Amino acid sequence: MKDITDSELIGQYNFDYLVNYAVGQRVLGEDPIAERTLYYFRERLYIYTTEHPEGEDLMFRQFRHLLEQFASKTGHIMDAQHIDSTMFMSNIKKIYLLFLYFLQ
Repeated sequence: MKDITDSELIGQYNFDYLVNYAVGQRVLGEDPIAERTLYYFRERLYIYTTEHPEGEDLMFRQFRHLLEQFASKTGHIMDAQHIDSTMFMSNIKKIYLLFLYFLQ
């Protein structure tokens, strides 16, 4: 996802605490990982996807699960649409144009 090679990913796993924390490791270097582990993981994902084409993508399902956990811990409601800053600025511009129209 970050357009890095497997060896760079292994290096980040070995020396970057944030990467370790993201995969559930709390002690840096506690469980070393081999490059071949990534190959086996990708192979198993590919085999599962080809054997179950009608099923949901495992990576996407995990992403949604993590997103739902994060939303529940932070109190976000996933069904509600939130206004972001670009929409806010766009609405300000529209109101300003209406204001100028009525001033004429």
